[in-house]
Amino acid sequence: MGKSSEIEFLRVMGDRVVPIEVKSGQRTRAKSLLFYRSKYSPELLIKVSANNLQREAGQLFNYPLYLAVKIG
Repeated sequence: MGKSSEIEFLRVMGDRVVPIEVKSGQRTRAKSLLFYRSKYSPELLIKVSANNLQREAGQLFNYPLYLAVKIG
């Protein structure tokens, strides 16, 4: 059985495609986003989780679940 990686959403924002990964808790690792970044080099990455709004690393932003409708 091989490993898989999945991005929940791809959103077009202006002239770029932004991957969005959704996590259910506060202890989150964005393995799929990191794999996506290494393969496609997007300008922006978004993770939605129970954590607060924050910029995590470079172009990776975390949005809390309640702000997910405000992305983009």
